[in-house]
Amino acid sequence: MVATPERERRMLAEFPQLKSVCLAMTEIMAEKLQESLARYRTSSPEERYRDLMEGRPELMQRIPQYQIARYLGVRPESLSRIRKRLSRPLDKD
Repeated sequence: MVATPERERRMLAEFPQLKSVCLAMTEIMAEKLQESLARYRTSSPEERYRDLMEGRPELMQRIPQYQIARYLGVRPESLSRIRKRLSRPLDKD
């Protein structure tokens, strides 16, 4: 079943309480999107890379590195340095 504007109008007319549920869900999704955008703007490229690795590790194999670099807001050479830095074990003194 595919949603269409006409089907949506009929559903909202038949089930008026559905409108408030849809509105609540839309508000929650908008809030999450705003939080995500704020986090992206205030984080460093390295933090963005870590978030991407934790949240969507499968993308690292499927998407070309230059596109990942562009998403992170860096050049491919910088992404390479970030990956190298993160792959090194921490020095223990």
